[in-house]
Amino acid sequence: MSITTEELIQKVKIEDIVKEYVLLKQRGANYLGICPFHYEKSPSFTVSPTKQIYKCFGCGKSGNVISFLMDIENVNFQYAVKLLSNKVKSPEPERETSLLNSGSIDSYSSNILRPILINLNSNIQSISELMNFDRSILDFCILQLELLDSNIKENKEIQITNVRFFPTNTLIQLKNIKQNQSFISRYGTIYNQCIVLLISYMTSSLTEIFKETFKYLAKNHKSKIQGASTELKLTIEELAYVDFNLTDSIGDFILKKKNVSFQDMQSTLKEFQNYFGVKFERNKNIDNIILAQAARHSIVHSLAIADEKFINQVKQTSLRTIKNSIELNDEIQFSIDEIEEVVNDIKEFIGTIAKKLIELIESIG
Repeated sequence: MSITTEELIQKVKIEDIVKEYVLLKQRGANYLGICPFHYEKSPSFTVSPTKQIYKCFGCGKSGNVISFLMDIENVNFQYAVKLLSNKVKSPEPERETSLLNSGSIDSYSSNILRPILINLNSNIQSISELMNFDRSILDFCILQLELLDSNIKENKEIQITNVRFFPTNTLIQLKNIKQNQSFISRYGTIYNQCIVLLISYMTSSLTEIFKETFKYLAKNHKSKIQGASTELKLTIEELAYVDFNLTDSIGDFILKKKNVSFQDMQSTLKEFQNYFGVKFERNKNIDNIILAQAARHSIVHSLAIADEKFINQVKQTSLRTIKNSIELNDEIQFSIDEIEEVVNDIKEFIGTIAKKLIELIESIG
């Protein structure tokens, strides 16, 4: 017997679904965590088990378990229902099953895209933790000093009357440092390394999406691979290494033999169009990512100086919204707000790729 969407929602605990994507900690009746939809310095993403809803007090995202899956998986309403049905092993709600396509889409999205996107989100979360390491240390120190201060004042056996032995002034200073972010200017190297890590994680995710999508199409829909006519020169040794079965390794061979790299946006857009027919319109997300990719190279190879290569790479990025005034030989220094913007741009760009590839699989039927 089929059930309605509302009945399906009532069969799950929203916190259990959200925990698959977000590290949650219980705070009273609710759960709290770092929002997966935008960069934030401290957790403001709240899940209410009693109301069966989530809400981020930072970016304003809110809703029930279905809208959460729609946003986190970059899918439409019908597909989110399908995902939730699979998670709880329940029948699909009636009236909506006819809007879903064959199981091939579910297999591709759940088994291929979803693990890659979850891993990317996890890596982005680690960058957020790195940027906020000082806040974690300050919170720990403040808590321990507050406990020490309380123990000293409540100690009945040893009476301390000299205020110089109380940690009160140190507590005040630490709280002021936390509130005013007094040391933030000293963390420039750390923030720049966050950009290096962020671009590396994005490149790794794009590589995995390309390889796994190519393998999926090679196994199931060979005629739909746009670049099927690509010429590859393989040695007998290479063929023997994969037991003369190229299906599982064809994506790796293409990346290696055609020298495909996703470390620059031009190559990324070109290869996804060549092999999968996925096209993109130039926008601020792409231009900001190009800026971050160029900055990554300069940070790693040019002591974070805007050299000629950097300037040439970014001169066509007229739509970018970060570092619009940077000049030759300027020092490249990222702020938390700029990193946050790049994080959101990368999430939107990878999400767009995922949506377009799902549409490709969906069109195959």
